[in-house]
Amino acid sequence: MSFPQRRKTVNRSEEVEQAKVVRWSHLPAVRSLMPALRWLHHSPNGGRRDAFTGAQMKALGVKPGFPDLVLPARAGDSIGLIIEMKSDTGRASDAQKEWIEHFKAQGWETAIARSASEARTILCEYLGITPDSAPALDA
Repeated sequence: MSFPQRRKTVNRSEEVEQAKVVRWSHLPAVRSLMPALRWLHHSPNGGRRDAFTGAQMKALGVKPGFPDLVLPARAGDSIGLIIEMKSDTGRASDAQKEWIEHFKAQGWETAIARSASEARTILCEYLGITPDSAPALDA
């Protein structure tokens, strides 16, 4: 008896892709090329939590829709860069769109990245580095 083959899907969840970018940003070769990445930051605003932790986080100032990655470093005319990570089919929520528009209005560069590779390219270009001259994600 033969069963139809199921297509194997690659897990490209937002969290997995974001973790790849952060790992890459910590590589010594990347840091020496782009020292500003030292300031790349994630605020733990998303994710599922129990009611107690959720209330605690809200009391501490967590706001829905805050961007996944924040780089508070000037480049060109921009004050900083925010990146919202999304899966191939993911869409920004209304709260995320509000944050993106707010940051734009304040002089920040904003981007939505659908993969670690795309986020890497965005970071390189923002910091004035040709992506081909930067270490690979898996370096």
